[in-house]
Formats: sequence, C-alpha cells, structure tokens
Amino acid sequence: MSIQESILASNQAQQSLHTFARIASLLFLYEPHQEEVRALLQVLAAQDARTLTEELWFFDAGCVRDSSHVGSAARAEDAPQAERVASCVASTTSCAASVPSTLSKSCGAHTPSTPCTQNVPSALPELCSLRDMQNCIENLQQACSYALEHNEESVWEYRRLFVGPAHKAAPPWGSVYTDYQEVMFGASTLELRAWMRACGITQTQYDNMPDDHIGLLIALLDLLLPERLDCALELLQLHLLPWCGHFFGILERETTHPLYRALARFCNAYLNNVWYITQLSVVIPHFYRV
Repeated sequence: MSIQESILASNQAQQSLHTFARIASLLFLYEPHQEEVRALLQVLAAQDARTLTEELWFFDAGCVRDSSHVGSAARAEDAPQAERVASCVASTTSCAASVPSTLSKSCGAHTPSTPCTQNVPSALPELCSLRDMQNCIENLQQACSYALEHNEESVWEYRRLFVGPAHKAAPPWGSVYTDYQEVMFGASTLELRAWMRACGITQTQYDNMPDDHIGLLIALLDLLLPERLDCALELLQLHLLPWCGHFFGILERETTHPLYRALARFCNAYLNNVWYITQLSVVIPHFYRV
C-alpha cells in the first residue's frame, strides 16, 4: 500500500471524508427546502464548532514527510486532539444514505490511468490551519442558521446558481469550465465516464445528469472508501481536484448568500488540505469559463 493510500485508509481520514461528503454532497445536490437538507442544516447549526472541526481534521503535515505518522493527530500548536467524537451529522444518517444510492460500484481489477490533458502541473496548495478550518466551519454554521430562517431566499439562490432555467451563475459541472464550448456532457465528462467504467462504477440514478456534478463526485469519493483507495486517489487527481477549486472560486464570487459563500470556502479549504496531505500531482486544465 502506498503512503497516499495509507493516509486515506486510516479510520480518522475515512470518518472525516465521510462527514465532509455528507455535508457537501447534500448541499450541492438538493435544494434547501427539501427535508433531508433542512435536517442537515439544523444539525450543523446546533453542532459545537470545535467538536465538528476535530471530527473533520486529519491533516497532520508531518505524515507527508514521515509515513510512520499516517493518521496521527493534528499539530500540538494548533490544538490538542480530542478523543474520538460521534459523527457530527449522525441524526441525518437516513438522509445522507440517499446520496451514495445514486451510484453503485463493483470491486473488479482496475489499472490506474493517466491524465488525458497535458496542461499546467499545479503546485501543491498551502495547508489550511486547524484554526482557519474552525473559522470556516463556524461561518458555515452561522450560514446554516440563516438559511433555515430565510429558506425561500435560499431556495431561489440555489436555483439561480445551479439550476436555472435562466443563466446559471455557477454551474456545478466540470465540463462547463474545461470544455471549449462550455457545455454539459463535454469531453471531460466522457473521460470521467470511461474511467468509471474501468473502475466498475455504474450510475443507477440521475441518468440525465452529467457525472461530473460536484455533488456526485464528492458522494462518489465517499463511496469508494475504504475498499477502492486506488480509485479514490485517481478520482481526486484526475476528475475532482483539477477543476473544483476554480468552481469554488466562481461560486464564492457569484453569490452573496451566506450559505453558498460559506460552503464554497469550506469545501475549498477542506479539499485543498486533502490535496496537500496526499501530495497528488494534479494537472490543471485550461478554463474556458472564468
């Protein structure tokens, strides 16, 4: 097992990624008025920020330099690692279960693939500190409270950003940004589908939705753990990290709504830390929609 796979194989990493995926995939896939999203917003708004931060944190910079530290606690200067806590969204288990059901997988052999586009190899992002991550989470919690109190406004903003029917301010599909025609079901979507077939992953729901929807990709990352660590790393390296930061930047720029601005900042910080801790070599494509 590689060092990268060992990092994702740790119980702490898998619990963290599962918690992150339940938050991000639900908020990107479903409108705020839906029961499962409202339940999630209520749980997040009521959760202790420090406890939630500790639940999500597995980013020990030392384990990048020394594989014997894989899965170790956060740096002492940031904060002491609390003993393991219950999942921050345990009460939304039945709601979150609907997200992985959008995809199914088999565990057949898979030969790792290589990037199909040769553009700009990106330097690793900086590691977001534990304090900064807690600030992101506190902002997200405040935004959840706002979204509950202003639910109709939140629904309309979700539709304006992601759904339409008018111009979508922040389309949640990768190919809109990486395809020269700025279209859904572009070349990068077809590359993703070919990769999914090679991994034995089939879509069982959302057949009319492009597979490169940010919510579906995050749900798929969670689905691949812990059995398919190789595919989870490839999903990050080839199909999620290359464009998600660009999308989060556009989302933050295009909205003034507290929920989606806080969600963009939180997801960007979290996935940048995943990128940093796994030390993946990511090729950043040319972005046509900026």
